[in-house]
Amino acid sequence: MRLYSIFLALAFFSINSLPVTAYAKAGSDSAIELWEKGRTEVRRGLESGSSSTLKKAEKILRDARSQMPDNVNLQVEYYRLLYHLVGEKDFNKQALEKEFSLLHQKAKEVVHPPVMLDILDAFQRDRPSLFTEPATSEEKLNLLRQAIRQQPKSVLAWYILSVHQQNEHREFLALDAALMALELDKDNGSALYQAGELYNIIAEKNTYVYEETEVLGKAARHLAKAVAIVPNHGSNLYALNLLGQIYVRLGLFPLAMEVSQKAKARMIFDGILLHPAALTDALIYLGKGDEAVALMKVSREVDVKFLSHPVSSAAKSPARKSRFAAANVLKGDWKRAYTEYVKVVKKTDSPKLKWIAQWVHDVYGKKSPRFVNMMKMEEAFEPISEGASTDPWIKKINDYLTDANRDEMALVRDANGTFQKVEAHFYTALALWIGGDAEGSKRHLREAVKLKAYGYQEHFWATVFLKSELFSENKG
Repeated sequence: MRLYSIFLALAFFSINSLPVTAYAKAGSDSAIELWEKGRTEVRRGLESGSSSTLKKAEKILRDARSQMPDNVNLQVEYYRLLYHLVGEKDFNKQALEKEFSLLHQKAKEVVHPPVMLDILDAFQRDRPSLFTEPATSEEKLNLLRQAIRQQPKSVLAWYILSVHQQNEHREFLALDAALMALELDKDNGSALYQAGELYNIIAEKNTYVYEETEVLGKAARHLAKAVAIVPNHGSNLYALNLLGQIYVRLGLFPLAMEVSQKAKARMIFDGILLHPAALTDALIYLGKGDEAVALMKVSREVDVKFLSHPVSSAAKSPARKSRFAAANVLKGDWKRAYTEYVKVVKKTDSPKLKWIAQWVHDVYGKKSPRFVNMMKMEEAFEPISEGASTDPWIKKINDYLTDANRDEMALVRDANGTFQKVEAHFYTALALWIGGDAEGSKRHLREAVKLKAYGYQEHFWATVFLKSELFSENKG
């Protein structure tokens, strides 16, 4: 579980993290010796996983604590040991609560309150079990609020609150909590990852991706900082891939390639690579069809070799086959592009994908009419007129494409927002191409590309067709 590893990483800080003299009042030689002996036993217990050794360390540190009750460092170390023991069910929680109440305020600021263990338990109960009922959302929220009341400066409490709010699909509240965690610790890797992911989700859900690119820019900055600060974080591979995709959508293709290469170099399991979608997209946008095809072939071979691995399910996805078709269009291999897109169309009911396929079909049909005429009937594309949809905008595109007496600019005039404007120019270009007006088609593809909706399906294909041999605008 995502939270469990975070708890283990943060709940029991290194006992050597504070110098013995900080906030310390003088103690007798025997008390200092007890403290050092207790530290040694704690290290031994943690290294060996021995509960009995840690319990022995607790008794020694308790004796030292009784001799130096006002030493803040000793308070912190003894409390953290108790916290660990209670978390492992090796100690009574009441003792932890009592010890927390006795801590100096400076000590309370650097430890987790006892309620954090209840929070861990509540999230752990989400795992299927015959013996426990899952904690309700309200129960988790109340525990988190209690933890924040007890320790308003707890980075972990704010971070977990952010994760919880995200799980409940309250992204703006989740982002507020993640940013509060970063206000307390601006270099906290987990909070940086969380904030970056949330900015990206908010951008996508609220169509800020192209209308308000600063939101996506904030996602990129937080993820980039997280990767730089904590290069070996467990979420690093995911973050690198997400960061690569964000860079593509921002049109920062060299950066997309750089981070995607890093992601590609990291193995997930026994040689299996996460499909480098952002790297492929960056290569395609730069007009490097040969490189994109070569990359996807290697990735596909790895997936085929390990078909039982869950990551390999992406190998058959329409999005991946669409990329492979696009790369082959750039390469000039229209036959391969055509056959790949047949597979895409068979796996989707999307009228828009079928319309894009119609363009590939039209080009290859003119290049190799004999091959197209020999196709089996089930492989033939449905006529554009059958792509109608209940969505008003899709229906409008469909009516436009099937109107023999269409007004060229009708679709463009009716478009609202970046998405529709890109689609309007793209499908106008499609209609003009099939109608034999290559120059008009080229003009509208250029207008679609100018809108900079990088990564959006129609913008992606507008770029591909412009850079293909159809229009020879492959300028990198």
